[in-house]
Amino acid sequence: MRLSDSQKKAVYHREGPCLVLAGPGSGKTTVITRRLGFLTDGITSPDRLLSVTFTRAAGREMAVRYASLYPDRRLPHFGTVHSLCNRIIYDYENITGKKYFRIGGDTKVKQKILEEIWSKVNKGVNMPEAEEVFSLISRRTNRPEYSSDGFIRNFEKIYEMYITYKRQNSLVDFDDMVLYAKELLENDERILRRWSKKYEYIQVDEGQDLSRAQFEVMKYLAGHGNIFVVADDDQGIYAFRGADPGCVLEFEKYYSNCVKYYLEENYRSCKRIVQCASSLIALNGNRYEKNLYTNNRLGEKIEFAHLKNLSEQARFVCEKISKLSKKGSVCVIYRNNLSACLFKLYLNHFNLSYNVLGGNINIASDMMVKKVLKNIRNAEKEARFIIPRPKKVFERMILSGFYDDMSEYYERNGKSRVYSEYVYEFLKTLCSINGSYEDITRCIEFKEDKQSNITLSTAHSAKGLEFDTVFIVDLVNGEFPKRESLGGDMLEEEGRLFYVAMTRARSKLFLVYPEMRGNNQEEASVFYEETLRHACNQIG
Repeated sequence: MRLSDSQKKAVYHREGPCLVLAGPGSGKTTVITRRLGFLTDGITSPDRLLSVTFTRAAGREMAVRYASLYPDRRLPHFGTVHSLCNRIIYDYENITGKKYFRIGGDTKVKQKILEEIWSKVNKGVNMPEAEEVFSLISRRTNRPEYSSDGFIRNFEKIYEMYITYKRQNSLVDFDDMVLYAKELLENDERILRRWSKKYEYIQVDEGQDLSRAQFEVMKYLAGHGNIFVVADDDQGIYAFRGADPGCVLEFEKYYSNCVKYYLEENYRSCKRIVQCASSLIALNGNRYEKNLYTNNRLGEKIEFAHLKNLSEQARFVCEKISKLSKKGSVCVIYRNNLSACLFKLYLNHFNLSYNVLGGNINIASDMMVKKVLKNIRNAEKEARFIIPRPKKVFERMILSGFYDDMSEYYERNGKSRVYSEYVYEFLKTLCSINGSYEDITRCIEFKEDKQSNITLSTAHSAKGLEFDTVFIVDLVNGEFPKRESLGGDMLEEEGRLFYVAMTRARSKLFLVYPEMRGNNQEEASVFYEETLRHACNQIG
């Protein structure tokens, strides 16, 4: 691949701190791998090169790409921030003999600790999903200025007890790896001396996803100043994990001799999508200004769909997919992984296989769903002449107060109103599109296929991917953007997430707004309205 002039400037940057601001589809992976090739062509040994990625998958992709470009050269070091910090801690253990116990990915151990603490602090109160609490703990660890007492009862007390328990028992989770490594580099001269001399050049991908502590670790390792950060502050979407896009915005302040390059040409998307996405993200205030453009074709107009409810939304999207998937890859992007359930139903109904990214909730195993299915099966068994259709059985249950019973059950068990709405829509749809209990059991046997060109994904999990056609669904205020972000600083992060979702599309983009969720009337998302306004102003 030939490099553009702006890519060449970044690739051939040799000494000193550098910030590369790379827009969506601008070829940043090419720049990173080609610069590694430039540096290993007589400037330094691969052993003295560290390339830090946000995920292991990104590191593997980069290593494969580097090896294909430079098959005769040894690989530089590729790794995530967490794997790097873990190595620093191992080094400390070997020097001192002290041992830590890693519980990074062991959900069962962490959940058991959390449940014990919860029962002491909030006795008699049901604990929310452990994943939700751990997400808030991670955010509080990485962004100390945030408190979550408004979301979780007595959160600060739970947080302090959880941190204290880990410290007392030498337990290390993913967040601890970074904090402990940072503390070692700050306070142990031996560790700082060994690790600051280890790598002559350091490259960091997805710089906007660094937490404050991760950024500090990078600064300690790059005391020589040869740090090359590739980032897009407009794609900083991991504040809930403690990421701080402000690190990118402050990079120039810390490194006064920093050189800055812009990668502004989008090689992925058509003109309409690039123009509209650029107009939307420009509404955010705290960002680097960029002149994003593409030399690709104008492309089709962005399509806007206003549907009656969640079920109609899923039917509309899946009917479109049944035609569009014959022409290329398709992705349905949503804010909440609960949304996948209705799309799975209709895709199964149309006999289409799919791949799911970002968490796979199986509503079919829910207690209330099982109750409805049991009633349908019993009604069929007891029928003497005419077998009642599932839709009729469900309607009778609703008339008997099932909806209220279901809502109360979920409230008692710490489930949100949104969860209750999705289960209701799931059941209503399941019973409407199937004629018998046997049809229903077939319909909920999900046809997941990793090789399918149809993908269902959360907006976060879609980052870094691209598809011919993208549907962004559930565009209501309170869902996308999230309710707690409306009218606050968090709205900018939601705007960045919407921008990421839009820029996954190569050729065709649909924005979908369901007017009703459950029995609740919803307001169109501010993002839906803004995009509609900008799209209407486009020429052509």
